[in-house]
Amino acid sequence: MLVELEVPFVDAGAADLALTLAAPLQPAVSAFEIQSGEYRAELRLLGCSHQAVLAADGYELSELVACQPGQTGPLPTRLSDEQAGRRYEFCASTRALSPPAYRAQAERLMASVGALDQGLVGTFPQPDGAFTALRFRGLQSGHGIGWETWHGYPQTGEIVFTTSEVSG
Repeated sequence: MLVELEVPFVDAGAADLALTLAAPLQPAVSAFEIQSGEYRAELRLLGCSHQAVLAADGYELSELVACQPGQTGPLPTRLSDEQAGRRYEFCASTRALSPPAYRAQAERLMASVGALDQGLVGTFPQPDGAFTALRFRGLQSGHGIGWETWHGYPQTGEIVFTTSEVSG
């Protein structure tokens, strides 16, 4: 699903994104839910990036990736956590692209993720080409849930890619 956001783009740049676990529920501009086995999950598109909220049999997770006051970036390239017999894995990477390469990659991502039943893309009015894309994905093991996100910064030509999964 493609959503044209009517909120200002508040992220300054890729280096300003921070990861916060156990963050309280943030106001969402758009969101969608999925039930995958025992996991109930929601991907939330915010005016300041994204939040994933997950629950399963006594396990809860809130992953907030955003530019927030009092939080500093950059994102960790890798983070693992284990609680209640479940393992959470987070990975992040940033690609810096030339303006034409950024535009091509952003358009490809927005079209492919926006066409998915389990995908959500938010485009911002300014700067042109700013976006956040989210999608659920299954795990090869079949025992858990995963999601991927992309955050596009046309002013710097950067695309931040994150993958997250919970298994166990």
